[in-house]
Amino acid sequence: MSEEKKRKASDKLKISILGQDHGILIGRAVIRALGMPSYIGIFKGTDKQSIAIAPCDAGEYLSFKVPKDYAEVNSRKFRVYSHSFTEELIAANGLEPGKTHKVLGTYSDKLHAVVFPLRVY
Repeated sequence: MSEEKKRKASDKLKISILGQDHGILIGRAVIRALGMPSYIGIFKGTDKQSIAIAPCDAGEYLSFKVPKDYAEVNSRKFRVYSHSFTEELIAANGLEPGKTHKVLGTYSDKLHAVVFPLRVY
């Protein structure tokens, strides 16, 4: 794979829903798109068929601290865990429990968030 293709692949706004571990792995490009905030929040749509990740303040419901060196250290992973949150997403969208589901998102200027419709690829 060419270097340009590798870069473009790494620039995708993506998350992985970790069914077995009950968490979400957040891609580096998502945090960069949000401007490298100190904290992010994960919000589910009212239909539970989409989620959004946006900057937030510490202490907000489902807020998570972003590792300071996340953008610079390629070996660093950013996983957040919530058993009930991931189980609810998996069940509401007919996803296979215990599997990892990769989801692509888009940045919304209006919401200042990355939105992930739960279409699995």
